[in-house]
Amino acid sequence: MKMKKLFLILGMLLVGICLLASCGSTEIDMDKEGIRYTEVVGGYSVSLEHCTVKEVTIPAEYNGKPVVAIDGMTKNSHLESVVIPDSVTIIGARAFYYCTSLKTVEIPESVKAIGAEAFYACTALTEVKLPDELSELGARAFTACSSLTEIAIPDGIATIEEETFRACTALTKVTIGKAVKGIGENAFKGCVSLSTLQIPDGVKTINDGAFKNCSSLKGTLSLGAGMENLGDEAFMNCTGLEQVIAPATIKTIDTCVFDGCDKLTAMFYAGTTLDWAKAKAEMSENNEVLNGCFYYYSEEAPTAKGNFWHMVDSVPTKWPANQ
Repeated sequence: MKMKKLFLILGMLLVGICLLASCGSTEIDMDKEGIRYTEVVGGYSVSLEHCTVKEVTIPAEYNGKPVVAIDGMTKNSHLESVVIPDSVTIIGARAFYYCTSLKTVEIPESVKAIGAEAFYACTALTEVKLPDELSELGARAFTACSSLTEIAIPDGIATIEEETFRACTALTKVTIGKAVKGIGENAFKGCVSLSTLQIPDGVKTINDGAFKNCSSLKGTLSLGAGMENLGDEAFMNCTGLEQVIAPATIKTIDTCVFDGCDKLTAMFYAGTTLDWAKAKAEMSENNEVLNGCFYYYSEEAPTAKGNFWHMVDSVPTKWPANQ
C-alpha cells in the first residue's frame, strides 16, 4: 500500500513537471531543407546550422508569422548562398560562424543589427553590402573573412568594434561612415592588402593595434579633423606610410604607434607648438620614430628653430630648416 502511494505521488510530480515545462516551451520546427524555426516575440527566428542545401532563400513568413531574426549557428561548411528577406531586422551573434563556403549573402535594408562574430571566418565571402540603416555591428563580425575585398561602414554606425575586420587579408578598400567616433582595438589588424583608407573628420579615437600590420597603406595618411587619441601600436608596421597629417585636436599619441613604419619621414601636426603644449599631449618614450619627423604648422615662414610646415597647393610642405 505504501509503495502504491509512493508511485502515485511520484507520478503526479512527473506530470506536474511536464506541465510546467510545456508552459514555458517555445515552438521549434525544422523544414525539409534543415532550416530550424524558433518562435520568438514578434514572429520566428531561423537557424541554418543544419541546413542541407547550398543555396538558401529564407522565407519571410512561417506559420503565418514573420521571420524576424537569424540565430547563431556553427560551422555549416557547405552553405554557399543566402538570401535574407526584408522581414528580418536582426542577424544574431554567430549567425554564419565558420560558414567557410559562403560566397554571397544578400542583406536587406531592414536589418538594423549584426551581432558579434556573425560572419566570423567566412573565408569564401568576397563582398557584402551593409544596410544603410544599420546601427549595430558586433565585435569580430567579419574577422578572418580572407576573401572580402571592400567594405563600406554605414553612417549609422558610431563605433567599429574590436577585431571587426581583423585578418581580412584581401581587403583593399574601407569606407568609414560619417558617424563613426571610435575604431576599436585590432579592428583592421593584419589587413595586409588595405591600400585605400580615409579617416573621416568625426573619428576621435583609434584604439590599440587598429591598423597594425596594414603593410599596404602607402603615401600620406590624413587622420581627419577631430582626432584626439591614437592608441598603442595603432599603425605599427604600416611599412608603406610616408607621411601623416594630424589635426590640432590630437591629445595623446600612445606607445609605439608608428613603430616599424620605416618610410615615415613626416608627421604634419596642424597645430602650433603652443597648441601642442596647451593640449598637454604626450608622446611616449617608445615613439622614437616620430622624434625626427614631427612638424608644427606655421602659415608664415617661421623665425624659431625647429620643424615647421604649411600647405602648398593642397600638399603638406616643409619650411626650410632654421638655423
